[in-house]
Amino acid sequence: MEHAAHYDALAGTFTDHWAYSRAFVAWMTTALLDRLQPHADAALADVGSGPGLYAAALAERAQLAHPIDCVEPSPAMRAELPTTVTPVAATAEHIATGPEATYDGLWVKEALHHVPHDERPAVLAGLFRRLRPGGRMLLVTWPRRVEHPLFPAAHEHLARVADRLPPGNLADELDQLGGQVTLTYDSFLVTMPTERWIDMVRARYLSLLARFTDDELAEGIAHIRRDHPETTVAFRDRYAFITARR
Repeated sequence: MEHAAHYDALAGTFTDHWAYSRAFVAWMTTALLDRLQPHADAALADVGSGPGLYAAALAERAQLAHPIDCVEPSPAMRAELPTTVTPVAATAEHIATGPEATYDGLWVKEALHHVPHDERPAVLAGLFRRLRPGGRMLLVTWPRRVEHPLFPAAHEHLARVADRLPPGNLADELDQLGGQVTLTYDSFLVTMPTERWIDMVRARYLSLLARFTDDELAEGIAHIRRDHPETTVAFRDRYAFITARR
């Protein structure tokens, strides 16, 4: 419920926060396409899609014949989805219990941490079963340490969450399901005005910032200002990409 309230509140500005820039959206879309390699007639699902930023970009780039299923539990987020995709009111847990062999490809981008830790193996297995033969599942997550200009308590919390989702462990879990697994890392240099970055932090654009109170966040932002008095911030946004082919 905490996550649902967070995303409902953020829905209207989510794309502005997460897009960073057109160059970043293009870069991430390419990263997804290179690993999913969908054919024009592919059936795809974006699990934990939010407002469908990457589903829309990917569908346009790949010139897909069928709309992408955007699996999103937040009604406010689904209301932001473009008309070119198919909204699916569900969680990853729900989709994992569906019929087998439905998709040629599906991806979970920075949403796996919302799945309860003890349910994750069953969810991954269920999602993998949703793939048709030759289909690909892609998990996009963070390495343990990120370079975002945050405050110490936020970095510590992100590290604790990342410790529960080590990319190597996720790759091993998918390997045990019988998938042909690859683990790769890539990053994008993000540059933006410092005040825009602070506005994003204040809006808790990362769901992991939702645990901090307004006072704690204000203290954190003061720390960011002290560490980054310059008018522009720049950092490497790093990702782990785990691909499993059925």
